[in-house]
Amino acid sequence: MARLLQVRLTITTGTVSTQAPVRVRINGHILPVTCTSGDTRTGGMFQGVADIRSVVHSLELLGPVEGAWEVERVEAFFEMEQGEPYGHEIGPIRLEAGQAVNIWSATPTFDV
Repeated sequence: MARLLQVRLTITTGTVSTQAPVRVRINGHILPVTCTSGDTRTGGMFQGVADIRSVVHSLELLGPVEGAWEVERVEAFFEMEQGEPYGHEIGPIRLEAGQAVNIWSATPTFDV
């Protein structure tokens, strides 16, 4: 299995925002997502990156520690050790405190 080098996230917040740091859980380990621009305020667009450098068994976007977070859309872009980068979108979703949503998508396969 190829290692995931990093995931780049673009998150559009809906009407319920959070000021909590954006975090992901990779294979049970929590990592921060470094903000490259924007924020998670109401209607805001957050862009960030998390360096993973591991084989992925699970990858989740974590909800806030307190309160809720309405996410209109999450765009996840995966840079792999081998193969072409790829991405996908999910949403809308609502994350309550302590909840998480799967953002991992294994390398796409194509019928020939």
